[in-house]
Amino acid sequence: MDGNSVLAVVSASQDAWTSRDMKTAANYVAEDIVFCSPRQTLTGAQDFISMLTAFSGKISPRWEMIASTTDSDGVLILYKLFTLRGTPAICADYFDVKDGKIQRETLVFDPEPFLA
Repeated sequence: MDGNSVLAVVSASQDAWTSRDMKTAANYVAEDIVFCSPRQTLTGAQDFISMLTAFSGKISPRWEMIASTTDSDGVLILYKLFTLRGTPAICADYFDVKDGKIQRETLVFDPEPFLA
């Protein structure tokens, strides 16, 4: 896949899960996805979608991309999520994408807005 296609997959996935459309979000996730963040590591689409479902209840249903950079297999995005009170949380996320599916996601973010 080229960089634009990889970014399109990730953007569509982000649009879906942040708007709480987990059925559509699941279409962009490989069955054996690996998700890594400072707080947890998950393997498998079912656990990943369950985590997104729970987390989506803690955010406003939107996200805003700040910047992105791509290569042939992945994309690094810097973006904002918003708490239910509207406070922005900055996230950096690298996605490995193969055959139109997210294979691996590595997330780093400041949890402070969600803890306040």
